Amino acid sequence: MALLVTVKHLTKIKGLPYFQRRIPKRLLQHSAVKSSHYKVRLPVDPNDEIALLSALNRANEVFTVYVETLTNANLEALSELDLERRALLYLEANGFEPGLAATRDPKLNDLVQDHAWHSGAFDELTDFNEDEAKPMSDQIKVQDVAWSLLTQRRPHLNLPKTLQELFDQHWLDTGKSEDDKRDRKAKALWQEFLLLSGGDTVCEKTVLQDALRRYANAKLEQGNKPSSIARNITTILQPIKHHNTQCASADIIEIIRPKLPNTRSTDRKKPLYHLEQQQLSEKLTDEVEWKQLYVLLALHTGLHPSEAIQLKEQHFSFRGDIWTVTVSGNDTQRKTQERGRIVPLVFESERIKALVENDCLTEMGKKTADNVGQQIRVVLQKVDTSASAYTLRHTLKHNLDSAAVSPFIQREIGGWIKQDMHLSQHMAEYGSLGSDSKERLLPRESALNAALAHLM
Repeated sequence: MALLVTVKHLTKIKGLPYFQRRIPKRLLQHSAVKSSHYKVRLPVDPNDEIALLSALNRANEVFTVYVETLTNANLEALSELDLERRALLYLEANGFEPGLAATRDPKLNDLVQDHAWHSGAFDELTDFNEDEAKPMSDQIKVQDVAWSLLTQRRPHLNLPKTLQELFDQHWLDTGKSEDDKRDRKAKALWQEFLLLSGGDTVCEKTVLQDALRRYANAKLEQGNKPSSIARNITTILQPIKHHNTQCASADIIEIIRPKLPNTRSTDRKKPLYHLEQQQLSEKLTDEVEWKQLYVLLALHTGLHPSEAIQLKEQHFSFRGDIWTVTVSGNDTQRKTQERGRIVPLVFESERIKALVENDCLTEMGKKTADNVGQQIRVVLQKVDTSASAYTLRHTLKHNLDSAAVSPFIQREIGGWIKQDMHLSQHMAEYGSLGSDSKERLLPRESALNAALAHLM
């Protein structure tokens, strides 16, 4: 078990993994403390590193709650969910579980209660006098709820998860890695979310709603655009959505996104006009091959750098009358379902085929989306100093509009969502099957021939 030499508080006893931490000296005289160390077996396969780390984190939280409760730590204002969570963990740390003294056997219940009462875990609750004006401390509140959980029969309780636990589970389940730049950015975004929203806490509907609203307000005050905040919130919500797909229906956390100011800007970035596109086409031969391929594909599809770096040779078809490229297919990560599209290649198609066969996709795939975007921006600014990689997406829309192409065909070429194309949900989804058939590809081919005629 390789982790044993690198992870704190993890030890091995007779080949089995244990969590072990020293009890603070100030607590050694407490009646609930029976040993100088808190030690608990981790009930997982010692060779499963992910399960081992998850169990270790859980045991560490149990220990933390145990120590905080015994020391009467100031836990500030505990919510009902926070209190119940701490009470459950406190019971676990002392070797009890909910309902253990709430069976149908009165004698067994009395024995459990007597053992619990004399274990020292509830001494502060025993000494508390409700008749006095002094309010309950957080320590006594936790013990009081823990006693209720121990002695009252309740439906099975699932321990409420914190925001950070949801993120950690999503990170592990989806194979995220610090080696991946996109994953690192998502983790940094999550840490910023916790910082601006008030910190880690038990997650449920109203807590999540308030946290998202505080985050959105903080970002708006910093001058961030509502559209950028909306994109960040989509990323932030991924762990909660992942949890909702894995949990029982009773544990689903309802998501209510904060309302943001109208994100549709009237200050749209301009496309490359026909003359600028012709200048770009002439200069393109001076660029390295993967950049040539990117620009040619973007003129057809309006693809984004994140879509370009996922392209593989199998996404291209150079057979039959209509050559095509599949962008944001089912085997890729994509922004929306609508982004998936099969687009005919009509301009410089032979050159595109040669570039694909010359391994340009591999070269492009080695780069991050940000790096590709920055390098393409440099290429485009040779004809328009205000251009960015996204300019080519606006350029495709401009060319299609100039050729009077219908919104339906535009959507199938550029992958725009129904709101952008002013289509109803019904009309947007109608006929989505069969989009790769020849009779459906022909109108797209005709539209692109008209839209790119100024380059041919």
